[in-house]
Amino acid sequence: MAQDFKPYKVAVVSIWPGTTATERAKSVLTKVPGGVKTLESAETPKFSGLAIASLYLDPQRMSKSGSVVIAAEAALEYGFKDFNGKLPQLSRTEGLSAPVLHEELILRLRDPPFLMASRNCKSREKLG
Repeated sequence: MAQDFKPYKVAVVSIWPGTTATERAKSVLTKVPGGVKTLESAETPKFSGLAIASLYLDPQRMSKSGSVVIAAEAALEYGFKDFNGKLPQLSRTEGLSAPVLHEELILRLRDPPFLMASRNCKSREKLG
């Protein structure tokens, strides 16, 4: 896609946020072991917007076209912090290519509690 838009001087960049404290994430993470600790270092939903705005204002943005930009790395490069005053963790420095979620969190996201109530335990075992 970056190649398709290059003649029009449109940069195409994939923005990767870290763990984001959305309302849904907050409701799920507070119910799983270690979830509160994860939320303490999570990005606000507005943090990715700051990364996008910074990229947009960068006169060299075309040099990033076709690449992946991790929001926390953009914060270091462009010198901004999250709206909560924090600088989120860099998951790349932890050796992670994508966020690793706790098994219970995955089950809760895939099967919200109101759906799980209508299923028996055997159907839940098939998901794992």
